[in-house]
Amino acid sequence: MKPIILVALIPCVACQSVQSPASMEANVGVATQYIFRGIPQNEQGALQADMGVSLPTDGGGTLSFNYWSNWDLSNDAGDAVLPNGNGGKLSEIDLTGSWSKDLNGTAFEVGLISYNFPNGAGGSTTELFASFGWDKWGLSPSITVYVDFDQVDGAYLNGSISKGYEVGENTSAEVSLGLGYTDEDHASAYYGAAESGMGDLLLTASIAHTYSQSATVSAFVSASQIIDSDLEDAVETAGMSADNTWAGLSVGWSF
Repeated sequence: MKPIILVALIPCVACQSVQSPASMEANVGVATQYIFRGIPQNEQGALQADMGVSLPTDGGGTLSFNYWSNWDLSNDAGDAVLPNGNGGKLSEIDLTGSWSKDLNGTAFEVGLISYNFPNGAGGSTTELFASFGWDKWGLSPSITVYVDFDQVDGAYLNGSISKGYEVGENTSAEVSLGLGYTDEDHASAYYGAAESGMGDLLLTASIAHTYSQSATVSAFVSASQIIDSDLEDAVETAGMSADNTWAGLSVGWSF
């Protein structure tokens, strides 16, 4: 069933009057692997870059647009979803448009993500998402639901919790834990088994240092495991790993 309530919010977002000033940010980094929802997309390294702009709107909301891209670093993608032969080439472009607002202490965001795969890496699809987040007792829990209404017609739910730490002057660290839940349609398309259940458990530790008001260097290490045994078996039967660990380093700028 498609999310009628969330779909109805999109026209409301479009009616928002944009204010100024706008803010921009950009990031570029490398990762030892590219893992998405517990599934290896590329096991042999990737360069990932994104750029986003945020525009304040009437009533205290923010309208945001983001471009994200993945470049394969090797012609051999390994035992992964993305095909071989794209070394040094663009293999994925994600375009996101969203609207967010603080609702009495609850961070709310709704938007669309368009997934695109150039250079023969696959077809495109689109997801609608809605996210709710809080800051309580020094922790930051959130719940996000993604609904693919384009090619998959399935849903993926992710709950996460994170905690930040001040390590030193201009240096901070964060530890986050997330757990995904997939319905049958999403599981069939992404995991290869029409079995609803727990998807990926993801643990990430990161550290960031701000060198100026606009430049930040950060590093992370992540580990994920597909929880549901049927989904795990399906992924491993397809020749991919359901248990992955990877790391990355990035530089970011804000304007």
